Amino acid sequence: MLNDAFNLERSGNLEGAIKLYDEFIAKYGEATEVNEALYRKGHLLINLKRYNDAVTTFDSLVKKYPDALTRAEAYYGLAKAYHLMGDIEKAKSTKNFLLERFSETYTAEEARRTFNW
Repeated sequence: MLNDAFNLERSGNLEGAIKLYDEFIAKYGEATEVNEALYRKGHLLINLKRYNDAVTTFDSLVKKYPDALTRAEAYYGLAKAYHLMGDIEKAKSTKNFLLERFSETYTAEEARRTFNW
């Protein structure tokens, strides 16, 4: 199911991919792979300009999977969603948290380049 969602995403069927990610999350809610589905879904929601849904998705990832490798990416997604929503203060505080907690990651480097405020 997760691979099918990836394939839909790659083919440009973002809504179909989100639907499959949701099905995967519902079916395998406790599996560690769910963090990847949440991560992918959050970024797709940003692409579709569904920023509130993206925030909810990324929040779910960081709360449910505190040790996941995708956690830094989730904070980047949160900062991006807040920025696109016009909530610059939340975007800044999320970026700063990302830089403090994940300073040595590629994601932190990307945040420094993307958010120059």
